[in-house]
Amino acid sequence: MEMTRLPHGVPSAGSQNRKSRYRRMWRWMEACRKRMRACWTLLILASLTGAVGIYAARSITYAYADDLDETSCESIMAMPIAHGHIITEFVRPPTPYASGHRGIDIQASRGDTLLAPMDGIVSFSGKVGGKSVVSITQDVWIVSFEPATTSLRVGDAVGKRDAFGEVSGSSDHCDGRCVHWGVRKQGEYINPRTVVQPRQIRLLPVR
Repeated sequence: MEMTRLPHGVPSAGSQNRKSRYRRMWRWMEACRKRMRACWTLLILASLTGAVGIYAARSITYAYADDLDETSCESIMAMPIAHGHIITEFVRPPTPYASGHRGIDIQASRGDTLLAPMDGIVSFSGKVGGKSVVSITQDVWIVSFEPATTSLRVGDAVGKRDAFGEVSGSSDHCDGRCVHWGVRKQGEYINPRTVVQPRQIRLLPVR
């Protein structure tokens, strides 16, 4: 059988098919490379974003921890007398009706300003057994002072460390030299020292 020769420069059908297959393969490879580049870009961005977020969180956490110390931690309450010195400590009675010292006595002179230990409202102002008493209430807390008077009315709001009254009036054991401060939580007397001590704050690094 005689083979028909194609003119010089005219590609054969087989050659055209091979070139077509090469072009399709090239386009497929290019598409794969583009998809791979897109995937790697997303992975790198996600990795960088996560690393930056963790690094920032760790930096903030450690910086905040370094800035804190015992004196900067906020206590539950503040002392009612600025720079007050405690002269009589709290003594818990063995039973609710037994004798004890249900509060602390803070050195003070008549006319000294009283500061609210916490946010709250004036819940009492008057005489109790001949003693001048002012009380402030907030939720489960009641704080009382003797001798104390105030120009505020029952129901008036006070803010923590706001001046609300003064050391004045009558008292049976703290007359002219101190002010008695009692703290009750849910009706039970507690040592006021426990609520003016700074609270420890411990921060753990982000993992």
